[in-house]
Amino acid sequence: MHAKYNFVNKLCMLGKNIHLRYAIFSVAVIAGILFFCGLDEGMRDWDEGVYAQVAKEMHLRNDWLTPYYSGKPFIDKPPLLMWCTMLSYRIFGIGVWQARLTTYIASIALLILTMLFAAKTISPHAGALTGLFLLGMPHFVKEAKMGHLEQIVSLFLTFSLISFWYARTKKTAAVWCGIAAGLAFLTKWVVGLCAPIVQIIVIAAGIQRTLLKNKWWWIGYAIGISIAAPWFIYHYSAFPAQFMDTYFGRMIVESITEGVNDHTGPFYYYVAVLIKKARPWGVLLLPLTAYLGYRTAKRDSFGTFLFVWLSVFLVIFSFSTTKIHRYIVILYPVFALGLSYAVQRISVLSNRYTLIMLTALLIIALHCIISKDFLKSDYHHTLQHVLKASAGDIAQTAEIYVYGSTKTYKPTLLFFTEKTIKKLSSTDELLATVAHHEKIFLIVKSPDDHEIYALLESGACAESKPAYNAGNLTVFFLKKSQSIGK
Repeated sequence: MHAKYNFVNKLCMLGKNIHLRYAIFSVAVIAGILFFCGLDEGMRDWDEGVYAQVAKEMHLRNDWLTPYYSGKPFIDKPPLLMWCTMLSYRIFGIGVWQARLTTYIASIALLILTMLFAAKTISPHAGALTGLFLLGMPHFVKEAKMGHLEQIVSLFLTFSLISFWYARTKKTAAVWCGIAAGLAFLTKWVVGLCAPIVQIIVIAAGIQRTLLKNKWWWIGYAIGISIAAPWFIYHYSAFPAQFMDTYFGRMIVESITEGVNDHTGPFYYYVAVLIKKARPWGVLLLPLTAYLGYRTAKRDSFGTFLFVWLSVFLVIFSFSTTKIHRYIVILYPVFALGLSYAVQRISVLSNRYTLIMLTALLIIALHCIISKDFLKSDYHHTLQHVLKASAGDIAQTAEIYVYGSTKTYKPTLLFFTEKTIKKLSSTDELLATVAHHEKIFLIVKSPDDHEIYALLESGACAESKPAYNAGNLTVFFLKKSQSIGK
């Protein structure tokens, strides 16, 4: 027993000698490698392919004011991600990794920001431990290499709330609360309000009340409003009906009351998702929330701050009828901070940070080995394979048709081919289209390809060349049946 504890103590002393900067730098390098793996792989349609295509059309039009999708104004989302992606296209060219570069950079910045905050406010070793908690979540790693909004808005919300905490001792830090919230608003609309809501509740709880008298806090929010407001005012004046229908109809009323695009779920949906997606730490969500609540009852100011941050975010998203699993990414930074804080507070583990970090590293390594697609983000490798194999035929056609009852790759087809994409929903619609064209290029997703084969066997239409199959996709080259032509 003595030898065992002597070994543990030596290991812990070794951990104490590791400089904070080196530990955080090492975790950041690991993150950069993990996030980079699969960065240039197949793109996801909804919503990654949409954002990439919008930025592409803005880039080709050289229009920084009005986003376009498939040639039509697209004001479903604010433009900050699209602007950054446009800049990436201009510097590096148009491509998959270029479309994801903003999220990649934002994710690394978010990780470093969260680690530094933990190191300064909890303990030096808590910085690296917080980073390892985040890297141990496959969902966090996967979202870091995809062109979605969540990691970017999470960066701004986290920065706003960290600035809020630092404003207790440094008044000028309060200016960044509003600036970061304004950038979050310009990234994902009303989600940007989550940070000021947390700040107001924390102030109401008796923490940071002096902030209301801090001019820098008010100046920061004035700057944040001035950053976000011009784009919304411009688009309200340019497209008043579409703006009101999109932002207030779909993004607020429908999102809260009905669920956008049938993405609905029970009230506890995000609790269940976090427990599943934040594995292996997800099972600690409820115990951690209870522990932070206990620290709040003990009038622990930092515990109260984390408790309000985690609870408010979770409650806001839970009350929304629209339920999409990736939205939970916004809670990961505070969840990791809460875990590190709890580890630091529990006296039994207070001197075992090195062992805990080694355990976290082991868990990450196991995830890399056993978690499905932990290092990959290739959603549509078969689509890209089909497009490469059919490049010659695609070059000779102006339109690409997709068939079936499901959404079949329209955004990514737009992005990769620059062709007009048309959806066919029934065999009657398909036959009518074939009748009016010399030949058509048709992509069908399994199992809907059986309907096309049935039409070919019945003689309702014919093939101009043999079908090409790859994975769950089949490309048909269809033309009018000769018997029908006669």
